[in-house]
Amino acid sequence: MAQGEHRSGSGSGRSDPSQAKRRAPDNAALKAAPPARGWFSLSKIVLQPGQSPAEEFAPLAHECAQALLHGQDRRSARIKRARETEAEAVAFVVCEAIGIKAQNSADYIHLYSGDQETLAESFEPVQRASSEILTSIISSTTSSK
Repeated sequence: MAQGEHRSGSGSGRSDPSQAKRRAPDNAALKAAPPARGWFSLSKIVLQPGQSPAEEFAPLAHECAQALLHGQDRRSARIKRARETEAEAVAFVVCEAIGIKAQNSADYIHLYSGDQETLAESFEPVQRASSEILTSIISSTTSSK
């Protein structure tokens, strides 16, 4: 995986989550991590094809969280366990806030050995990223009416 890329099981700087679009998958990249339902590099988010909108929402929220939380500067300072725990915690909060059950979040966090301590240490960035994504969703839905 190239530096600055991330793949999730569930861009540089600030990506606008409401502007994320389905893109043609990079098949080589997705085949390299079969359980991945999405991935991001510093310039794009790609979702595994064939998912329903409800199925792709959690990976999209996870990857938006990765883009918001773990851009170049912060990414190198965080270990993978913390990055994955933070991103999946954001996906959980965002999904639950809009009424989608985030059924796999606990399993995904356990897969990366995330625990209460990791979550507690990450509370502020998780809260900040969740709020930013939810605000963007609300903003895009109210402006499209």
